[in-house]
Amino acid sequence: MKHVMVCSVLIVLSVVALSCAPHLQNTAAAIKRKPAVADIGSACPSGTEDMMNWFAMSADLRQDHHLEGTGNPMYTEVRPPADDGVGEFVWTKSKKGYPWDVKLYDSEKIYIWYTESSWTDAHTFKAFSNRRTMALSPRCVKLSDPDPKSTFQISDTSFEVHSSCKDYVTKSLKKAITHLEGPQTMNFGGDLPDNLPTIIANYQYICDNSYRNCRDKEQFYLAKPYGIVQWQHYKLEGDDYRLVKTITFNRLVKGQVTPELPCLK
Repeated sequence: MKHVMVCSVLIVLSVVALSCAPHLQNTAAAIKRKPAVADIGSACPSGTEDMMNWFAMSADLRQDHHLEGTGNPMYTEVRPPADDGVGEFVWTKSKKGYPWDVKLYDSEKIYIWYTESSWTDAHTFKAFSNRRTMALSPRCVKLSDPDPKSTFQISDTSFEVHSSCKDYVTKSLKKAITHLEGPQTMNFGGDLPDNLPTIIANYQYICDNSYRNCRDKEQFYLAKPYGIVQWQHYKLEGDDYRLVKTITFNRLVKGQVTPELPCLK
């Protein structure tokens, strides 16, 4: 799943099972989606932060702006909850409308779900079999709590690699663990202000049964009102992680796109 210009969920492992049933497509088709709107408000009680305000660019900016930087651009679209109570936000990585990452949110959590399999074919993708298995963050967070502010251990990481909307193979990431840390002030250069309060969402996968020795780690750097401002990917080497890739999104640029998601229609 890794690409030299990508900020995406890395889900790569050996094939566990093979299926040609349209499992994920039928699930997606059964959900009545709503069009993107300017703002979804906050679902959080007083004294806590709605993490959607950190993951997604603010409504006034994203309607006609996106971020660019050291790699692919990043466009944001937020869709309100559908009939099942689950909303989507899309990070689109090209002015073509794909590739993309589709993350989910409900009243309790924010989830990793769906990403590209190919940068040239929007009908291919990778998605966790259970849409709400890979919790990345609580929806509401008390920023004064000590780090890590949340920890989720995910035992079922099965996902589908689609060669078309209907045809796929099933793979696994073994065990995975996620947690939040921050906010801390950071500098990203470009158009972003100095000393920008930043929350880091950590995602580790291909872990052992004790949720340790995770082969891969990704970090999503989140800052209001911009959304994701940096992504990093690490590989475990011995007892330490080696930084493999950094993409910074630090220039605010006019322009917006509509995500092209033919298999989610």
